[in-house]
Amino acid sequence: MRATTYAQALRELLAAAPKSEHDGLIERFAATVRRNGHAHLFPAIVRTLERLAQRHAREATLEIVTAEKITHDEREKILAAHSAPKDRVVAERVDPSLVGGYVLRSRSQRIDASYKRTLFELYQHIVNN
Repeated sequence: MRATTYAQALRELLAAAPKSEHDGLIERFAATVRRNGHAHLFPAIVRTLERLAQRHAREATLEIVTAEKITHDEREKILAAHSAPKDRVVAERVDPSLVGGYVLRSRSQRIDASYKRTLFELYQHIVNN
C-alpha cells in the first residue's frame, strides 16, 4: 500500500470525526500501519499529509473585496449567495475603486459583482454601439 493511500485515508477519517476522537483514531491508524508491516512508510505518510493540508488551505481560502468595510451579516449573505462551504477561511479587503458591490475570489474562481465592472461594461456598450 502506498503512503499516499494511507495519508488520504487518515485525512478522511479525521475530517469525518469530532476533534475529541482524533487522538484515538491516530493511535489505531498507526497500529494498523504497523500491523500491515508498513511502518517504514510513516515519514512519507506525514509528508503527504502536510502536502494535502497545504493544498486544502490554498483551496479553502476565499477573499472578499469590497468598496467599503462590510459587516459580519453582509459577509455571510455574500457567502450564502454563492454557496461557499462553511469551512472556508475568509479574508476581507477594501478596494475603494470598486465603487460598490464586491469581488469574491478563490484559487480557482473569481466572481465580480462590483459596480466598477458593471459601469465598465455599460461604458463599453455605449462606446461600441
